[in-house]
Formats: sequence, structure tokens, C-alpha cells
Amino acid sequence: MVSDVGPTAIATSLQDNLKGRYSEIDMINSRIAEECQAYGKSTPVNDVLVDLTRRIHASGLKPDVANLDFVRQQLKG
Repeated sequence: MVSDVGPTAIATSLQDNLKGRYSEIDMINSRIAEECQAYGKSTPVNDVLVDLTRRIHASGLKPDVANLDFVRQQLKG
């Protein structure tokens, strides 16, 4: 993305979170997790991303690089 758009490029999901809007993570990643769960498959990365996105919306948690610590902890499980 940086090579095509430039060094200040911001992914659409981050733009949505910064503006307080729901992103495709809320719709696509959660749907993937639900469908896989129905077939007995786990989707740990999708689950963590959906959880983090919902925490951002519900609690005012800011989109920040520091949230990677939360993601890493959750994936270690």
C-alpha cells in the first residue's frame, strides 16, 4: 500500500476506527469466525481482531500500535 499510495497511506479499517465508524472487520472478520465455528474450525486472528475492534467502539479504546500487545497476549492464549 505504501508503494502505491505513499508513506502516509492509512488502511480503510484504521480510517474507520479513527473516525468512530464500524469497519469491515466488524462485518467480514466476524462472519468468517462465525462460519468457521459452525464447521468446528478456529479463527484466532479473526477473533482477536473482532474483539479489539469492538473494544475500540465500546470503551473508547484508541486505535494505537500499543494494542498489538493485547493482540499478542490473546494469541498466546
